[in-house]
Amino acid sequence: MNIIKKKEDFQKIYKEGKSYSDNNILILIVKGSGRVAFAAGKKLGNAPVRNRAKRLMRECYRINSENISKNADIIMIARNGIVGKKLCDVVESFENLRKKAGI
Repeated sequence: MNIIKKKEDFQKIYKEGKSYSDNNILILIVKGSGRVAFAAGKKLGNAPVRNRAKRLMRECYRINSENISKNADIIMIARNGIVGKKLCDVVESFENLRKKAGI
């Protein structure tokens, strides 16, 4: 799993990326080299809540990694609905967004 780390890359995806969302996750997608990033804003909750949200999204991405197109850069952002959810709910949410996005 290649991680997006540079600020310029984040800004490019935020500016040019196409977004898809539901109550749990927002994903931003732009054509690229198959990298991914996970984010959770401070409005989501304290550090343990944000870290759990990112862990759920990372595991969700890992589970679906063979089904995801390798020519797209993706940022996954946790939304308020993810708080208190189980992995199966997040995986289902991500699969629906992935199909909608066509990746």
